[in-house]
Order: sequence, then structure tokens, then C-alpha cells
Amino acid sequence: APDSLTLDPVETASGSRGIVRIPLSATVGHDQQLRLTSSNPQVASVPEFLTISASMDSGVFPITTSAVTARTVVTISVTGGGVTRSADLIVHPSLPTLTAFSVSPTSVPGGTSATGTVTLGSGAPAGGVAVSLSSSLPGAVSVPATVTVPAGATSASFTVTAFAVDNTTAQLSATLGGATLFAALGVTRAPSTTVTALTLSPTTVVGGASSTGTVTLSSAAPTGGVVVTLTSSSAAATAPANVTVAAGATTESFTAATSTVTAQTAITITAAAGGVSRAATLTVNPSPTGILAAPSLVSPAVDARFNAGRTIVFDWSDVGGAASYTIQIDDQSNFSSPTVNQMVSASTYSSSTLPATRMWWRVRAIDRSGAAGAWSSARRFQVR
Repeated sequence: APDSLTLDPVETASGSRGIVRIPLSATVGHDQQLRLTSSNPQVASVPEFLTISASMDSGVFPITTSAVTARTVVTISVTGGGVTRSADLIVHPSLPTLTAFSVSPTSVPGGTSATGTVTLGSGAPAGGVAVSLSSSLPGAVSVPATVTVPAGATSASFTVTAFAVDNTTAQLSATLGGATLFAALGVTRAPSTTVTALTLSPTTVVGGASSTGTVTLSSAAPTGGVVVTLTSSSAAATAPANVTVAAGATTESFTAATSTVTAQTAITITAAAGGVSRAATLTVNPSPTGILAAPSLVSPAVDARFNAGRTIVFDWSDVGGAASYTIQIDDQSNFSSPTVNQMVSASTYSSSTLPATRMWWRVRAIDRSGAAGAWSSARRFQVR
């Protein structure tokens, strides 16, 4: 049974040929006899049969065309084993001459592309004209089957795709009517994309917390992305087995999780790609023991005054081992019934709705187990 039918060229004023391919599984044991037909044999005639020998996986047959007065489409078909494949042949009264075929640039790294251009000696006829294209090494360099020059135009361009292969050169051909022109495209081995940097933020954490890692590549990742392998020197810090930098990107982030430790531990995280590795150190500290220290109040200053409705920003120092903080604001210095009794994750708090009166504020840290640290000193301020 035929697997495909290709016409070369697909547009002509002086004849063409058909190329039939059959599956490899059908090439063993016996010859294949296939029936050929034309939807308009007065314009484009074909032999009645095509025989493909048992040792071959393709066969070629001639297509003879007659003079026409207008652009005519003829369907050529091949049938065998209950399967029919068809392709359209376009017959013109005359065709412009194919005068030039070029590829730019003439050499590209694998995984990139070039631009092919075909040029005619005169404007394409009504309906345009398709120039047949082929590559001597389709596994290394791919071109579309045809490129159409629009009606009235004298040139058309198309994309030539180069795959990631060892250094090679492919011969490309462009055919229109009885003229075939050639151009060469060299393909070079694409330079490997490697890891140039690995950073961690933060670089020091308390066991149980996490750090964000970022890998940076030497160049934008190609189609399909780049897989970067990640390893850790200690089970106290774990990273995913790998992270993929998306096509076109140069960086990607991941999370390094840590577990509790009994002593300060320096852990090396390593990222590798393209035969190059980069490392960064993550320091994991044990959880602090005992009550957390009291924060130091930063602002507002003692007896600071604010107009009612103004946003007041309360700020205090970070406390080692703190997972969160509790801030209290009250109009009594003993904080017997706080106006604000708020837990926050950062060492800052803002409010614009405090009542117009004299008030006090204080803060304490809370560790990951929920244990509260010592209160800071109380500081007075005024809203009026």
C-alpha cells in the first residue's frame, strides 16, 4: 500500500514526476504494483501502473503535461492495497524562470534557523506559484515542501530549521518547472548551555526554614529548556533533584528546605548543567533555646505626636529565632485592655485608625513553637 505521494515539481508548464513511498514493512517478500490515475489525463497523463520492487521503499513515475491556456489543477492518485494517496499538480500556460535561490546566514548552530529566499525572473502568475523545496539531509536541516510566491511578486522567503547535530552541510534545492537551483547550509554543533551561577537567599536560616535558590545559565535555554541537576551535601537541606530553565530564559528558582539541627551546619548546594557545576553554601542554625529576647523599639520616638488619621508606622528590631511578633497598643501603660493586640510576621506594623489620645506601645517575639519571648519596653506617643 502507498504511504505517500509527492510531486516534483508541484507547479509546471513542462511536465513533472511523482514519487511514491511505501512502508518499510511492505518492502520484504514481493514487488508492489500500484495503479496510477489522473483526474484530467488530457492535461497531465501518467502510466497506468507503477511497480516497486521488493528491495525498494519508493518508486518514481513521469507525469506528461500538455499545453494549457489557463492555470489548471489536476489530481494525481496512486492506489494499492485498498489505500489511495493523492496530490494536486498545477499546470500553467507558462511559468516565470527561477533565477535565484539563497540561504542566509549560510551557517548556523544546531537548534536555530536560517531564512531561505527564492527569486523569479518575472512576477508570479494569478494565484501565485509554488516552488518545490527539498533537503539532502532532512534529519539535520528541514525545509517546507513548497514556498508560494504570491501573484505579481518576484520572491518569497521561508524558514530553514537546523537541528542539533554534529557539524555537517546540507544541500537544499528549489525547483520550478524544469529549473532546479541549489544552496548550501552549514550546521555547527551548538555551544553547550552551562550553569554560570547559583545563589541562595537567605544564606543563613534556622533549621525548619527554607531558602530560595536561583540558577543562572550562560545563555538563553534552547527549545525544550535546560535541565539543571541539583544536589545537597547534607540531608539537613533538601532541594529538588532538578529544575528546568524554560526555553528562552536564563534563570530559574527553586526551594531548598531545611530540617532541625543541633549545631550550626554549613551545607553545600550544587547545580550542574552542560558539564559545568556551581555551588553555594547554606548555613543552618539550631533553633534558639530559652525565651526569645525582647525587641528594641525603633519608631515612633518617645512622645512622638501625630495628627488623627495619619498612618503611623511602628518599627522594631528583628529577633533571632522569631517566627512572628505581637504588638500591643493601649491608652493605659499597663496594657490592661489593648486597643491593638495584633500578631504580624514582619518587624513592622502600620495603622491610621488609632483614637486621638495619649497611648503606649510594646512588642514581643513568638518562636516557631508558639512560645512568646520577653516584652519590649513600653513607649508613649500622642495622637491628636
